[in-house]
Amino acid sequence: MKKFFSALMLVLVTCLAQAELPKSVQLDIHVRAAASYFKKQQYQQCLGELDKVERLSAGRLASDLVFIRAKSHFQLQQLGSAKRQATIYIEREGKKGRYYEQALELMVAVEQQSGEQIGVLKRRGRDFLKKENFRESFKAYQEAADLGDAFSQGQMGWFLRFGKEGVAKDVPQAVNWFEKAAENGNRWSAERLGWIYRNGEEPVAQDKAKALTWFKRAADMGSHEAMRLLGSMLLSGEGVPADAKQALAWLHKAADDGDEASMKRLAKIYEEGAQGVGSDPAQAVKWLKRAAGKGDTSAMQAVGRRYFSGDGVEKDAARGVSWYKKAADKGDEGAMMALGHRYSRGKDVEKDQSQAYAWYEKAYKHSGGKRSYAKYRMNQAYMDWAQTYLKGEGVPKDENKGISMYVRLAAKMKNGQPYYHLAKYYERSEQKQAAMQWYQKSADLVFLPAIRVLANCYAGKHDCGVAADRERAVQEYSRLTAAEGNAYFNRAGHLGLACLYFRSDRPEQDWPKAVQSLANAKVPQTSYRSDAPVDYVQALIKATSPVDGQRDAQAAMALLSPYLDSTWQMHMVRAAVHAELGQFELAQAAQQMAMTLAQGEDMDKDWVWGGWGRELEAQLESYQKQKPWRYPVQRTSAAPTMPNF
Repeated sequence: MKKFFSALMLVLVTCLAQAELPKSVQLDIHVRAAASYFKKQQYQQCLGELDKVERLSAGRLASDLVFIRAKSHFQLQQLGSAKRQATIYIEREGKKGRYYEQALELMVAVEQQSGEQIGVLKRRGRDFLKKENFRESFKAYQEAADLGDAFSQGQMGWFLRFGKEGVAKDVPQAVNWFEKAAENGNRWSAERLGWIYRNGEEPVAQDKAKALTWFKRAADMGSHEAMRLLGSMLLSGEGVPADAKQALAWLHKAADDGDEASMKRLAKIYEEGAQGVGSDPAQAVKWLKRAAGKGDTSAMQAVGRRYFSGDGVEKDAARGVSWYKKAADKGDEGAMMALGHRYSRGKDVEKDQSQAYAWYEKAYKHSGGKRSYAKYRMNQAYMDWAQTYLKGEGVPKDENKGISMYVRLAAKMKNGQPYYHLAKYYERSEQKQAAMQWYQKSADLVFLPAIRVLANCYAGKHDCGVAADRERAVQEYSRLTAAEGNAYFNRAGHLGLACLYFRSDRPEQDWPKAVQSLANAKVPQTSYRSDAPVDYVQALIKATSPVDGQRDAQAAMALLSPYLDSTWQMHMVRAAVHAELGQFELAQAAQQMAMTLAQGEDMDKDWVWGGWGRELEAQLESYQKQKPWRYPVQRTSAAPTMPNF
């Protein structure tokens, strides 16, 4: 008969999912099922039935059922949950409770077994966390936390503070767990409470006084981070009246205890000074050296900088280099790059491009080839090194060795940049033929700046020692327009073609091409600050307009009006348009204004007058000699109506 009723109970429980019974009936069935499973020592099934009862009871189990749950957890060796449920039972019922004595015995048994169990649970929590199985990790840590383990209580706070997959975010609950952990001596949890109250984390309000209290608790437990934060808050008067003496006391305590960050914080305070603390460069160096002595490479570099500048110590470049080398020897790529910069520029050390190259190369190799700027600087230093042999700077002059270094680098880089730099060297030396040869080699390796130079040379824009060759210029500009992934040089190619067609002696045939090239040149280009070069050429076309036989000076100036902001460049453009219209006096006035402004900005005349500036000068000279420029244009001495600028 008993077997019959047990089977009937199981059938009823199974059928509940298929039939909607009154809640009271459902509760009675699940309670009876839980009792039945408990008697049969089927504790996992018992807990499942009790969970259903709890859901039907709005989250509150009857006290007797709480005790049964505690016993079931204990039998399954879920000691943390057993302790938590037994605690709930005792808090509810007290000594009058029917199972009070048994609950106490259960608590004692849990305490006796919990030591080993905590270690097992913490390892399980850590292993699940590594696998990013947050739900199971949370369960394991919760068991250990319920057994009173401070570290696990802190982990519970971490899970609930941020929320993880399978664990809902609950900052107030996180605060509760952090408080439990901190009360049990976990200083990390005390620090987290300080941060939460310092910044405020919804729905927990900001409370600087509480933040200071918890940072103080953590600092008293030996937390260097908390000592630094206390020092910062007391120094700035954050949440309390500023107290420089107390602030420095906490920072000195952490620093004297070996905290590198506190040493560097003290160095910064003594270097810059702060409220209630005077500047003391010697003290700053002292603390930087202490941090450097602990192996902090940023502090080593800071000490090195002070020996270079003489700030707080006697100026000594050799010792400055020595400190940088200490940091570099510890693998600090920033120190390697800094040494490269100093040797490359001769800053506080003797200029030495071979040393610069060596340090840049070391930084690049140390990064595993990922530090692209180090690679760029390394190649630049190698080319500068090669130039020392070309020029005989610091080494015996050896042109062949310099050239061979450039050639080796070009082969290594598979790039025409070294040839381009070699060409620049010969160009500055007025060796035009040699320069053109190296520009050509660079262009053969599709180095776009070299292609642009060749195009400009064959277009007759520069005196490069070669005859103007319109077809060759068109060919080189077209290479630029076809270059993939470089909008700047694409634009330069289109603009070059436009200028070339515009200067043609066959305007009827070539000016439509110029207009089309200008349309192609005027593309969105974020790194190009304005469309002034395009609008400049377009303004010249509108000013002369042989395509439609009309001159439209108003439209020409309207194109330029956005750029006429009293800078020398735009006055130079304005002079060009006036000259094109034959307004010689206006052109001269604009040209003079451009040069005056350029000198005021401390600009070099040769640089200012590069490109269209030299072209303008030739243009004005042509008008002075009463000669038409390039093509016949009907001119007038009367200035057309133009906007005021």
